[in-house]
Amino acid sequence: DPTSYYENYSPMDYVWGYFARTYDCRKDAPLTTFQNGTAGNATNCKSFVGCNANVTYCMSDAGHHWYGEKIKASLLKDICEFAGMNVTECQDLESEVGPTTFSIDITTQILDFFEHQASFVGAGQLVV
Repeated sequence: DPTSYYENYSPMDYVWGYFARTYDCRKDAPLTTFQNGTAGNATNCKSFVGCNANVTYCMSDAGHHWYGEKIKASLLKDICEFAGMNVTECQDLESEVGPTTFSIDITTQILDFFEHQASFVGAGQLVV
């Protein structure tokens, strides 16, 4: 159906290999650096070793959500309207975006990342 929405992504092994090569990571297998949850509601993160930058990837048993947050009804309505969906289509948004997971809190992870990065910044310039 030419009117339906379609996306195509590179295989994850290709993406991981690209970042490992780009950031000069060692050939060692990535280390598990975060693991939480149970089957069907889990997140596993792995980090490459010896890179010249933090190269970490996480896989979660979830759909396209902001993990760790319960979606508010008002936001759900806004998302549906933005996507051009009608009320009937919005009633089962989970079938469109998949389930969420509480096995990782993305907000906390991002804030921790930037807090760590702040230690590399002095007087408004990156310290290398």
